[in-house]
Amino acid sequence: MRLLIVTEYFPPAIFGGGELSAYHLAKALVRQGHNVTVLTSRIPGEKDEEVKDGVRVLRRVRTGRTPTGLLSNLTRMMLFPKSMKEETMRLAEEGRKERGEAFDAIHCMNMTSMVVAELKEKLDLPVTAHINSPLPICPKGDRVRYGKQCTVTCNVGYFTPCLLCSHFVGKLRNRWYLRFNPLFYAMIYLRYARLKKTLLKFDGLVAISDFMRRDFATLVKTKIAVIQNIIPLSAFRKGERKDRQQVRKGGMKRVRILYYGGLLESKGLFVLLDALRQLPKDAYACDAYGDGPLAKELAASGMVMVHASAPYDSLPSILHDHDIVILPSIWPEPFGRVVIETMAAGLPIVASRIGGIPELVNDGKTGYLVQPNDAVALAKAIKRLIDAPGLRRKMGEAAKAASQAYDETKIAKTFIHELQTVAR
Repeated sequence: MRLLIVTEYFPPAIFGGGELSAYHLAKALVRQGHNVTVLTSRIPGEKDEEVKDGVRVLRRVRTGRTPTGLLSNLTRMMLFPKSMKEETMRLAEEGRKERGEAFDAIHCMNMTSMVVAELKEKLDLPVTAHINSPLPICPKGDRVRYGKQCTVTCNVGYFTPCLLCSHFVGKLRNRWYLRFNPLFYAMIYLRYARLKKTLLKFDGLVAISDFMRRDFATLVKTKIAVIQNIIPLSAFRKGERKDRQQVRKGGMKRVRILYYGGLLESKGLFVLLDALRQLPKDAYACDAYGDGPLAKELAASGMVMVHASAPYDSLPSILHDHDIVILPSIWPEPFGRVVIETMAAGLPIVASRIGGIPELVNDGKTGYLVQPNDAVALAKAIKRLIDAPGLRRKMGEAAKAASQAYDETKIAKTFIHELQTVAR
């Protein structure tokens, strides 16, 4: 099958799980004999065209350099939709002119690239999409209202006070000059309305969790298949898991706790700090790997050692140097690739019972689930694992065994089967 995957960002530009998911899915499909082309945005210093792990990568689309800065986000909104549509159309026409090079289908790997469906009639190709973000449901893209999971159907009346009280809009800090800016409100809301309308144009949709399928089922009549993200399990399984307690002055041992991901309010990092305050300081050492606006506040707390976001290839060794992983999200994570990576590395996880996370964690067997925003429950779960090395090992072994259910070959075959069904 000849497949065109369109995505705003693609490695080495990694700003979240979406870019990694696109990369690993493309690689897995190539390994099964499919012809995959990825159309993505230009990256300074990177080739405009290259073959990477058998995947043809074309960096032709214009957009902002990151999804975090204000100017970059304005650039994204102004340039990306038009540029992505133009380059997709151009590439599809190139394929038709070259005998045997036409695509069988186009797949949108993230929500921003969904604008391609607006070309559906001109493309005359099946167009499908990954549902890995709540942007067509929530203008802010996090499904959080007043610090808690939002369950309302958004409209202007709900959106205006919600944005006014939000500290962040996605990964962008909602500063005063945005909070009281009608133009900013309009841009965010119109993007949401456009994506919600575009969602109806797809021939097929792939949700990365049953939680996302249920959330979107009220918006579309199109079949939604549930196919989890691909994780390179073998890379995380390498090496034997051992307790990696740090020895401090006086011979005191500290259990090593790890958080990795965006340093964002929606990730529950303030909840984590509140939980750590309830634990004996000599019992743990906590590391946080990632980038985001809360880096300075975390470091200033004195309870967390903050490290820059590490290359993905180094993540398995970082995991193997720790004993417990924490995922204290207050937003409904669409999937939670951190959970599967942690399981494959043989570690227990303490995570929020929200979004797609409960589908992955067997509470009490492979880790613990706690209610979001509950620092007391989070502290108790962490302490239970700190105090019981045997329990950590038992949970880690169970987690490693359970991770086998997310084998990439099986997931890739399911994905291509769904695509071929739509294409027929």
